[in-house]
Amino acid sequence: MVREGDTEHMEELNKIAQEKFGKDFEQCDAHERIQVGGVKGGHARGGHSADPDRAPPPPDVKFGENND
Repeated sequence: MVREGDTEHMEELNKIAQEKFGKDFEQCDAHERIQVGGVKGGHARGGHSADPDRAPPPPDVKFGENND
């Protein structure tokens, strides 16, 4: 039994694989699948690490100084 979410997930993976490599996800080798998953994961997870321009500024701490 294939759930609806699984079908949508595979369609998205296939779309990304087609854009990057010109083939379906199932035809990709392991390295290509990792790259496809990274593209999907980056969009799905978001957060500060996904867009460095939106990351919060670093704290005002300097190495080797008293930062009390």
